[in-house]
Amino acid sequence: MNKKDNIDVKQEFPLDSFLRHEYKRLVKKKGASASRFVADPEAYFRAEFYFAIERVVPEAFSSLADEVFPIYQRTYNKQSYQPYKLKDITNTNKAESKHFLKILRQWGGKWNLDSDWALDLACAMLSTWQGKPSWKGIIYRLPMGMIHRIPKQTPLELTPWNPWAETEKMFDQRLSHEIKAYKNHIKGLYKEIGWKEMPKRRARSGHISQHLEWLALYQVGKWSQVKIAEKAGVTRENVSRAIKNTAKELGITLRKPGKAGRPRQE
Repeated sequence: MNKKDNIDVKQEFPLDSFLRHEYKRLVKKKGASASRFVADPEAYFRAEFYFAIERVVPEAFSSLADEVFPIYQRTYNKQSYQPYKLKDITNTNKAESKHFLKILRQWGGKWNLDSDWALDLACAMLSTWQGKPSWKGIIYRLPMGMIHRIPKQTPLELTPWNPWAETEKMFDQRLSHEIKAYKNHIKGLYKEIGWKEMPKRRARSGHISQHLEWLALYQVGKWSQVKIAEKAGVTRENVSRAIKNTAKELGITLRKPGKAGRPRQE
């Protein structure tokens, strides 16, 4: 079968209004990444971090809207294409773009979001706000590593249970095998058109969204690890370990501890 034939065109969907609804639904399950298939797991995880920032440190994006977006508007208002990534800005020698890049990097430094991928996501937000002013200050259309299409859904067909032919235990075992085979089949369809399964470490963890929020509070909100631990009702060691592991996976360089003489507060 041709790969193109295996795609249900009717089920292709725009992600603009889908992302926030879907993410909120997943977070309620306390396992936002469990059993998820995405095009780019790294991009999806980084976008999840930005959603965590929006939940616990929304002032970071209010700052982006108030301090950076007006410069973005003035710089790119007359262009048919607005920069969606950092490289779209750095590839030009125009003085206006250089000035905007300086302002953007200042924002990144202020909120400890100065890595290139973090600024990429900020550019994506600014580009979206330019096209949809009513979305200003809100996260939409982040490059979450998702694909705008899904494969045709094969109906789940199960063989009926005949109590006179097999015991209930035999039926349960057969049903389990049939469901497992069906899941493997569906996974294969998704992989065939480029989707990838989220790393098992994230899928197993029921606290990923919480760890992302801790990192957001520490890195962006500049909370101490002690304060985060007190609010969460856990030990500082738990917070420290979660923050370090999550930052490493995201590719974030953790900010330096607080003022000299008070390292214990971190």
